[in-house]
Amino acid sequence: MSSKRKLPRIPRLKPQSTPTTTTTPITAQDYLEQATTNEESGDRWLGSDIPKALRFYQKAHVAYLTSLHLGTSPDPETVYNSARLMFHVWNLFKDGNIIMDEIPELNVGSDSVVVGLDEIVRVHESAVNVSVNTGGKVDGDLLYNLAVVYTELLDDDGGDRDMEMDEVVGVYMKASKVFEELIGRQCGDLERFVGELNEIDGGGSSSGGNGNGSPGESKQEEEEYESGEVIQPVDIYDTVLAGYKLIQSVYEHIQSDSQIDYINQLTAELLQLCDNTTSTLIDNFSIKSPHPMLENLSQDHINELIIAKTLIIGLTYTDIFQVIDLWKQNPTLPDIPERYMIASDNIQTILDRHDISISNYSNSEMVWKCLSEQTNFLKSAQELLNQQITTKRKSPTGLGTLIAQLSGVIIARADIDLQRSQITGYEPAEKNKEVLVNNCRNLLKSAMNIANSNGGLRELAMEKLQREKKKSESVFRLCLIENKSSIEELDKILTRKRWINEVNGIKRLGYYDVSGIQTLSLGS
Repeated sequence: MSSKRKLPRIPRLKPQSTPTTTTTPITAQDYLEQATTNEESGDRWLGSDIPKALRFYQKAHVAYLTSLHLGTSPDPETVYNSARLMFHVWNLFKDGNIIMDEIPELNVGSDSVVVGLDEIVRVHESAVNVSVNTGGKVDGDLLYNLAVVYTELLDDDGGDRDMEMDEVVGVYMKASKVFEELIGRQCGDLERFVGELNEIDGGGSSSGGNGNGSPGESKQEEEEYESGEVIQPVDIYDTVLAGYKLIQSVYEHIQSDSQIDYINQLTAELLQLCDNTTSTLIDNFSIKSPHPMLENLSQDHINELIIAKTLIIGLTYTDIFQVIDLWKQNPTLPDIPERYMIASDNIQTILDRHDISISNYSNSEMVWKCLSEQTNFLKSAQELLNQQITTKRKSPTGLGTLIAQLSGVIIARADIDLQRSQITGYEPAEKNKEVLVNNCRNLLKSAMNIANSNGGLRELAMEKLQREKKKSESVFRLCLIENKSSIEELDKILTRKRWINEVNGIKRLGYYDVSGIQTLSLGS
């Protein structure tokens, strides 16, 4: 189970002209204005009514397409907005929290705002080409989104195909080129901006000026900088963290240890750039050494960067017990839930790379020890999440996400206990088989109850869907463990749409096969 990735930064470009009073759009500009209005309505509804928000996003998408169709040439802002909206909606759907069949307005064929990653990549690349062909500078946010879309393409667990390494490398090279350009641009912009701020703050003394500017002029210039859109250290942090995520995704595609040296060489340049930029940000623009006029990195930002780099190191290892020691003994790692969840993920990735699973292993003791270490890491994550939830109950927002995350950790523990119960040829596993299955059952009940708990008065609609998804995951697993796996039983307990939404993911796990999951189908 993995920790939740943050949604990418996807700002919307506004149309340049003032809105017209025409109720029925006619021109390309009219449709662009209608699209942005509909999208803003969708944004407002997103916190409370997701189906309604998605209906507005669908209307906005159609309006963007109509605007492009009516235009004499592709408009860079319209193309950008259209691509960004598709990616935004994809992010809402990607974790399976939303069941598309429940929103029939989105099932409109080629005009649907819900599209696959291949199409999202295509429209982002098209947006870049339009910007280049019109002679303008490619917007930094568009470059960022394009690089993140490439990363998502590599990281897409729900895709219909397994990428060959040649394809992985091709996508990586395109994405890394974008990241290198963007980080260089952002660092240069920040350096110039800091120099200008220092001139204002010191009356020009920092660059040899005489400081004759009046206090009123300096104050006015500061206000102009504050109100305008300028690069901030946290913007560069977003890009560097996304760069680390790209490198992680490439390592996660490695199928044998023989490929590691090649991937080390492939990613070395971007990794060094990210490392150097991280050091600069932490040394000069963080809580350790804050700049008084900038949005500096918090400790949470620093923690994320440390964990991201540690995961890359762990993914270069061939010895799984070296991976375990990395996450257990590294003194620089923060004591937060994400550390332990990602440590468990790292172990699982190495097991998968070596094709070690509950149905394919030669050393039962080694498998037992690895699964036990995953359990210990997840127990630590669970304890810390419980503490965070206790604190968060005093706050009006954010509780639902933590509850869903905790439920997910407990589901992961249940999965591991079920795997441990199926190990043969190792006495502790065989001796405790029934105990482990019972532990699995109890953990799933606990995950179900936690997911069903109150997310607070101001819980966002997406947080509620996250909790409901974890409830469905735990209930479906519980049905399988308790041999309630007929279509009639599942329909009654979960409803058809919800268990169908779970079945393919469970089949891929493999260790629920004993329940007959592989033979479960709807027939003709």
